[in-house]
Amino acid sequence: MVKIYLAKHAKLDLTEIRQYTVDRRGIEQARKYIRLIYQRANDLASGRLQGKLREDIAPNLKSYHVGRHIIFYTQSENIMKIARILHEQMDFSRHL
Repeated sequence: MVKIYLAKHAKLDLTEIRQYTVDRRGIEQARKYIRLIYQRANDLASGRLQGKLREDIAPNLKSYHVGRHIIFYTQSENIMKIARILHEQMDFSRHL
């Protein structure tokens, strides 16, 4: 079983995503969206989904699009480390 680790910046990203969604769409939509992000992270960790290799940004970095955000992560046999969860319009190389 692969353990998922959220980096400090990824935790902050989730907090900001949650607050933005609450402000714009309401608490229920924010809960659904955050739950979807966590579900996709679990699917990636378990191998049910495959991310895109993003070595153009960093070695061994992968990404997966969820809604309007992209999960950036690295994965070994036992650990999936989520580095950031960024909006699709952000400059990724600047934030990673």
